[in-house]
Amino acid sequence: MERDWQEKDDCVHFCWKCRAIAPVLPTEDGEHHKGCGNALISRVKQVTKEQYATMNDEEKQEVAKIVDKIIDNFYTARAEYLAKERANKPHCPMCKSTDFSKITTGSRMASIFAFGLASSSIGKQYKCNKCGHKW
Repeated sequence: MERDWQEKDDCVHFCWKCRAIAPVLPTEDGEHHKGCGNALISRVKQVTKEQYATMNDEEKQEVAKIVDKIIDNFYTARAEYLAKERANKPHCPMCKSTDFSKITTGSRMASIFAFGLASSSIGKQYKCNKCGHKW
């Protein structure tokens, strides 16, 4: 596959979609891989274009390992961030969904008027929009 490197860049790029060393297409919102439908491209700063051009297959496989490590580190960091975000957000105690709404005073009053002391809204502040649990 012929490479179409940008002249201004001196490092190798990889495509996040196909995980390959890839040519880039500069756009207003970043650099993208032409072959993967404009998938996002990142730089592999450890390897210059000149070094990559003179590498044998084994060395190129080592670069692929570097790319895989960068990708794995990214996804690990992202998973840790999302887990931390979920832990800090309020959630339904039954299904753990963060899609819930506050039970308004008006709806609580209407429920008490309709069902009396048997109303399920008495003493509850939130209702899960996924499973319907009130707490």
